[in-house]
Amino acid sequence: MAETSSDGEFGIIERYFASLATNTAGAFDLKDDAGLISPPEGCELVLTTDMIVAGVHYLESAAPRDIAYKALAVNVSDLCAKGATP
Repeated sequence: MAETSSDGEFGIIERYFASLATNTAGAFDLKDDAGLISPPEGCELVLTTDMIVAGVHYLESAAPRDIAYKALAVNVSDLCAKGATP
């Protein structure tokens, strides 16, 4: 899949998302690809971050909408398999 900006991943984050996370606990101003999550006491948290790869999990000619759907579906499937609920 082609790069969407000459700035790359970090340029896109800085331009569109960093201002949304300023002073947000655990977001680290989106300067890293990690975050801190502290669920309320007595709650459990299930996370998943499966990725999909062009030419492996979908055709390179696939529409962006279809790629997004697949990425969402494989991650939601993992959450369901673990018994996660909203």
